[in-house]
Amino acid sequence: MKDNTILILGGESRLANGFQRLFPKEITRLSKKECTILDIQSLEKAFKKYTNKYILNCAAITDIEYCEKNPKDCFELNSVGPYLLNQACQKFGRKLIHLSSDYAETKRNIYGLSKYVSEQIVNHNTLIIRTNFYDEQTYIVKKLSENNTIDSYTNVFFNPISINRLVTEIITN
Repeated sequence: MKDNTILILGGESRLANGFQRLFPKEITRLSKKECTILDIQSLEKAFKKYTNKYILNCAAITDIEYCEKNPKDCFELNSVGPYLLNQACQKFGRKLIHLSSDYAETKRNIYGLSKYVSEQIVNHNTLIIRTNFYDEQTYIVKKLSENNTIDSYTNVFFNPISINRLVTEIITN
């Protein structure tokens, strides 16, 4: 039984990989095969096995095009899942850290709306981190590092944070 600082659900995500790379001793990662946030029994089994005080939700569908074509899947994982996870955290006395998205602010698409809904239905004691992050696999970063030119919008502004910085801020604060 591990009692690291943070239990990460959605342990195969890019963000979870960032935690593994930078702070492997402070985290325990569970893949969706090991624990799915869509099944309360799966969550309870994991919470009985792992005694981490903090639970970080990295489980989400973030592919915006997929979300638009599959709204049921999107809302199930991005909204219902956090609700069930929140219920399990309350039952076991764990602190939920829920990752949301800056898309939740405008709610202009299915993904943004699903993240907005997730913020509304988790417990008020949940830490919600509304963010946008990048790493070396992000399309723009990858293309620019290969010295390729890219077409971009001229009227859109955003301020993403690097995965390394986000991970460090979560662990150290």
